Amino acid sequence: MAVAFLLGLGVLAPGADATVPGHPGEPQSPTVVYSENFENGVGKTPVPLTTYTGAPSLLKKYTAANAFLKNCNGQIVEFESNERTKATDCEEVAFNRVRQMAWVLGKLRGVDPTTNHAVTAYTDGGKTLPANSVQFETVTPISLAASTRFITFSVDAAETNCKHSHAEFKFYLLSGSLETPTFTTPIDPCTDKNSKTFEPPTLGTKPPEPFMAGSFAGNSATLFNGSALGIRMRNGQTSEDGNDASFDNVEVLDATPQLDKSFSPEVLNVGAPSQLTFTITNTSELAAKNGWGFTDRLPTGLVVAAPAAAATTCTQPTTIKASAGDGTVSVAGNLAAGMNYCTVTVNITSTVKGSYTNGPQDITDETGLNPPGPATVTFTTNADLEIEKSASPSPATPGSDETYTLQVTNKGPDAAEEVIVTDRLPPGLSFVSGSPDCEPVELTRTLPPPPMEHRRRTTTPGPEIKCALGEMALGAHVTLTIVGHVASSVTEGFLNTAIVSSVTPDPDLSNNEAAVNTPVPPEADLEIEKTASLSTVTAGGQVTYTLTVKNNGPHDATGVIVLDHSPPGLGVISVEPSQGTCVHDKIVLCSLGSVLNGASAQILVTANVAPNASGALTNTAVVKGGQTDPNPANNTSSATIDVTPLTPAPLPPAASEVLASVTTLAVPDQGFSDLNIVKHVNRATAHPGRRLIYTLEITNNGIDDDPDVNVTDTSTLPL
Repeated sequence: MAVAFLLGLGVLAPGADATVPGHPGEPQSPTVVYSENFENGVGKTPVPLTTYTGAPSLLKKYTAANAFLKNCNGQIVEFESNERTKATDCEEVAFNRVRQMAWVLGKLRGVDPTTNHAVTAYTDGGKTLPANSVQFETVTPISLAASTRFITFSVDAAETNCKHSHAEFKFYLLSGSLETPTFTTPIDPCTDKNSKTFEPPTLGTKPPEPFMAGSFAGNSATLFNGSALGIRMRNGQTSEDGNDASFDNVEVLDATPQLDKSFSPEVLNVGAPSQLTFTITNTSELAAKNGWGFTDRLPTGLVVAAPAAAATTCTQPTTIKASAGDGTVSVAGNLAAGMNYCTVTVNITSTVKGSYTNGPQDITDETGLNPPGPATVTFTTNADLEIEKSASPSPATPGSDETYTLQVTNKGPDAAEEVIVTDRLPPGLSFVSGSPDCEPVELTRTLPPPPMEHRRRTTTPGPEIKCALGEMALGAHVTLTIVGHVASSVTEGFLNTAIVSSVTPDPDLSNNEAAVNTPVPPEADLEIEKTASLSTVTAGGQVTYTLTVKNNGPHDATGVIVLDHSPPGLGVISVEPSQGTCVHDKIVLCSLGSVLNGASAQILVTANVAPNASGALTNTAVVKGGQTDPNPANNTSSATIDVTPLTPAPLPPAASEVLASVTTLAVPDQGFSDLNIVKHVNRATAHPGRRLIYTLEITNNGIDDDPDVNVTDTSTLPL
């Protein structure tokens, strides 16, 4: 690795690498390895370049061709310099211009422009200059650590009189007598895209033309391999007409590109290809970098995939050596001037599960690049787990158990390790049992509230159930059963979600979650109570019954109907409900509409007792609604009165009388039926030896079917 150097007043000192890894595609600034700003011991008096000595640590000396060491050339001046005739031997107008250019270069660099010093390059003298004359050169080499690095130059330059001939600065590296250019196009402050316009203070009587100035770097870095180098700057302009410039802050730059590498994807299945990308990022001056190279010896376990699919965006010719099954990738390439970065890609793979770190220690035969940081790729198995879920019964019944059946399948392509199913029971559902290996766990995290449409009145969260399935082979299928108890207070449906997971990567997470929404039908516990205004009534009298219907919840009741069947001996004369409507003929039928949870309704039934009635008369009323009734036992209520007869009891029926009866009880499960029977005979007088025909007419006056009707016919005489 090269030793880089930091900026100083002509000082060479060890420092950090030019760039650092971790910023692929983002050009970073090159490192200054040597700098001269011509400020060591210089004041107002102009100093010839050849007599100037750099900072004490190196004491560098500089020289130039004779053509640039007379008239107004080769002088170190500042804006406030004096003694023109003694030191510079140039005309007053020319001397004012070079002083103004020193001011401009100080302004450019952000220092005090009145005291900034610069070297003059003003062709005042009326002579044509030799082509490519040396305008600046180190007398002795600059020591470097032996290494292969990309080196280029940078200089601050200013020029006036741009309407005429322009200076053409050309930088070279010197290795002994070998001169290597760091440019393909000379630096021209008048035309370079990095130039800016400056207007210095006026000196003398002749107003200056606009000055152009900027900081310029060579556009082609040199791949330098040596322990020392020299600096040489030539001016390619030969004309004395124009060519009026100054320069300052000559710098040698370590512009070595940065190498980075990455994998995509970073996690993948064993045997699949991952693209290894090498990014070669230029430094910010964007000089051409030709001839860099490296070999990446892949970590044990990684090999070049088949096909390797090697490709590059780097300037041609760039070569890539990567053979399928081999553990090395070798690259030799180029960066064109102005190119921010380029890439080299090759597919790699592994047949062994594990994580592999490809770091700077794996880079060998490195030429002209700063080493990369580490990049990691993980090869693993994967398994597509799928879960399905169902609930029974549906809808659920509050106060009873709900059974969830979970089906887990491994769709592969590999076995899944440490498979776990997690089922968070919703509020209102408590854990009863689970198999196989399903147990509630202590909650260690705060879960977000369920969506509004799934919230219920019961807000206490249920337990989290975990089922440890261990390893599941490809194609394996496991059925789980989780039983929960639905709280009696639950009044609305609930959503239950189960998730299957594994330490083995899952390529398709869309089927790792299953949810089932179980409805809970509305319930209303309707209760009816019937009372009589009198317990004992004289035949021919009147009695009033009060029927009270109450809704014990938990939901509102709709379509509430009350059926009241009056026994023989009672004749209903009026019915008055507190809500809804009632009709009465042979039975009382009331449609009360809705009875809200906790509300009640009343019905007053007034009836006359028949004059011939006697004994106990029992009257029964039944209530029914449109919702499931969790307590049907309180849907029926009876009231009994004792009837005192007006006259002695009638004699037993004659021997010829025939009786028939039919059961008139409401059918089970709260059905409303009203059975009535009428019996007729075809002759009013019977004669021995003649046939009698009896007709029995049975009618259901109720609102429900009666599925089990029994008729009994008895006679006092054998027929």
